Amino acid sequence: MIALRKVQAGLYVSDDGQWAVAADGYEAIRSVAAEAGTGYEGFQGGEWAVVYDARGRLGDDPGLGDNLDWFSTKREAVAAVQREAARRGL
Repeated sequence: MIALRKVQAGLYVSDDGQWAVAADGYEAIRSVAAEAGTGYEGFQGGEWAVVYDARGRLGDDPGLGDNLDWFSTKREAVAAVQREAARRGL
């Protein structure tokens, strides 16, 4: 089981720096950055990303890893980390 520790508000990282869940930093709404008349409906805010970096650099910068997926809640993102780590045999 991968344990995640809080680094700062909205960022939880594994001790080895390979796994993280990170909040997108937006309010939980559906139309962030929507542009009227362009057909772009924006994206849903308030989501959590699952991030992986084999080199273990996520404690320094979560932007250094690969964003694997987005989830509506932190709880769902943490569960996804556990599933993906198990799938990879970690």
